[in-house]
Amino acid sequence: MAWERRGKTATYYYRSVRQDGQVKKLYLGKGSAAHKAAKDAAIERANLEAGNQLISREELKTAKACQLSKQVETFSTCLMEAVLLGAGFWRQNYSRWRKRRGN
Repeated sequence: MAWERRGKTATYYYRSVRQDGQVKKLYLGKGSAAHKAAKDAAIERANLEAGNQLISREELKTAKACQLSKQVETFSTCLMEAVLLGAGFWRQNYSRWRKRRGN
């Protein structure tokens, strides 16, 4: 979406569109309709950018929550292993927990 200069002074507004896998330029003119289309395109780009920023903020919040849940998981796993070891259980090569005989 851009204004293109043709000749020495004339500028025309074109919009790039994809048709059948190819990019083609759609001619929108040079008058008031072209100025309105350019203004609408600028507003659309601004709205898209605002949406992208909102998504980025939400992804950051989600990443923080995932990091905290991973820390809780690590802590609870260590705590569970400590309790099982204290109760007389053991594991060989990270297999199942087993109760020692004779305890």
